[in-house]
Amino acid sequence: MRKSFTTICLIAIMTLLASVSLAQEYTPGVYEATGMGNNGQISVSVTFSETAITDIQILDHSETPGIGDNAIDKLIPDILENQSLGVDTIGGATNTSSGILEAVTACVVLAGGDVEALSMPVEKTAGETIEKSADVVIIGAGGAGIAAALTAAEEGASVLIIDKAGSVGGNTIISGGVFNAADPQRQTLITMGDSSRRELESYLEFEDNDFGDFAPALITLKDQIRSYLDSGETYLFDSPELHIVQTYIGSRREGLDGSVITADYELVKILCENALDAFHWTEEIGVEYEQSVVQAVGALWQRTHNPAPTGTGERWFSVFTDRLASTPGIELMTETEATQFILDGDKVVGVQAVMKDGTEVVLNAAKNVILASGGFASNIDMIKEYNNYWPAIPDVPSDAAATCNGDGILMAQEIGANLIGMGYVQLLPTTAYPDGVAGLQGNSKMFINKEGVRFVNESAERDVLSAAGLAQTDGMFYCVADANYLDNRTWDQVTGWEAKGYLAYADTLEEAAEKMGLDPAVVRETIDRFNGFVDNEEDLDFGRYSFKGKVETAPFIIIAMSPAYHHTMGGVEIDTQCRVINTQSQPIQGLYAAGEVCGGIHAGNRLGGNAIADVFVFGRIAGRNAAV
Repeated sequence: MRKSFTTICLIAIMTLLASVSLAQEYTPGVYEATGMGNNGQISVSVTFSETAITDIQILDHSETPGIGDNAIDKLIPDILENQSLGVDTIGGATNTSSGILEAVTACVVLAGGDVEALSMPVEKTAGETIEKSADVVIIGAGGAGIAAALTAAEEGASVLIIDKAGSVGGNTIISGGVFNAADPQRQTLITMGDSSRRELESYLEFEDNDFGDFAPALITLKDQIRSYLDSGETYLFDSPELHIVQTYIGSRREGLDGSVITADYELVKILCENALDAFHWTEEIGVEYEQSVVQAVGALWQRTHNPAPTGTGERWFSVFTDRLASTPGIELMTETEATQFILDGDKVVGVQAVMKDGTEVVLNAAKNVILASGGFASNIDMIKEYNNYWPAIPDVPSDAAATCNGDGILMAQEIGANLIGMGYVQLLPTTAYPDGVAGLQGNSKMFINKEGVRFVNESAERDVLSAAGLAQTDGMFYCVADANYLDNRTWDQVTGWEAKGYLAYADTLEEAAEKMGLDPAVVRETIDRFNGFVDNEEDLDFGRYSFKGKVETAPFIIIAMSPAYHHTMGGVEIDTQCRVINTQSQPIQGLYAAGEVCGGIHAGNRLGGNAIADVFVFGRIAGRNAAV
């Protein structure tokens, strides 16, 4: 087809503009500057000739391994190849990408370059359509997708896994890494305190009839508790049944419309009974964990396992990426976004996708497709559309991966998938104020508000903690902890957060309080009262039953915190085999799902630490069944 005169003119103008952006003049030399990344300052060194950027080196950074280094590996070659600041940021590592670009831009200014011209977006050219085939096609390379891929490969299937981000990990890699599983090997080494014993005894007072489908688990649990108490043992009691009952208690919620939502008993039973096996599976792959279990924020019991040494989700993916690369039959495509399912009649037989440069991709599944694309905690419009829990949608950021925008849920809905629990979104109460960055919350000691006083039972569920936090002055509060907390963190994280103003630490509690603008005398009085509760194992103010020790050992740390959108409980309905269920209550042929994209498991509120168990338990089930 002959091009129109207007088209020819536009092409000429674009070519001219591109040539202007490339025709740079610099003062030759090496320049250094910094930019703000996700975890702190990123220092760069940029070398210029008279007409080009010839080299970029990262001098120092504290970005998350598996995310930040991926941005470094991809973004710097893009800048050098295109001689441009107008390159795309790396999906899943936007903050790191922005920090690198900020630093390089500062160096361009120092070298006398034209930043405005260099910032023009680089034109992308799509290639010819790519078509690939595998036994199993997986959408999403987070925890659930990776678990599904490795398990399907173990079953002998060939696997093709795609992710729209520039790296693997999804929400899992940026999580706190907390994994709930009743674990006799570790828990029998822990002495159960009097306050936890009283909490356990209170379960004997529950009425079976109040637990609906979960009554069988409660009945079994009561027998277990009586037997434990009669034995005179002092170790930390736990069982899959206690985990099941607490998941029911923590997730049963009433919506704004008066409806009551509860979790699917069969799915919760599978989750809690298989959590320890999934935990051991990750150990077999090579993930290392701390020997002691803790209680994650909103977990309701001390059964949370932390990866070692940093206690974050990156620990899995430093292992999983190696396992993916060394497992025959698995192909990974990043920066490739699924757009719709391919159907043969009513059966899903593949996925259409598009690469970052616009290249169309057709992925054929000889056996089945697995949807593991995550939730929608980064899509505020979708949260507002479905909200049935929060009286007013909080004006807070999201700490979820930017790729968690619900696109996989909507793709499944387009082919008839039934959606459940969509009105419930979880806020993580303990993200950095005011930016909503998760990282240093972990096993928090205790919370105070701007007035320096406690305001909540820190052992409560996450929605309870978030609502309480939002009710404080300026909708924020502080976590106060000591050296025992700091010993579990990398100093790169701590110093990075201090530079951003998220926290202060000092050799005395009063000095740390003063640094954060709090009244040192009030904070000291609050801490002394709290430490007294720890000594007596009885919280007279808020009824906390799980204590991790007193706040007494220097250095002391005070972290400014506020809630942020973190996890969505709703999604596509699945059965116990992870088959996606349609609006006629029938499985959609050829389509499985696992992870946060699914509803039904966490109902109205997810227990802290249950999401990681969820992605690995159900990711493995989906991978195993889809490989058949």
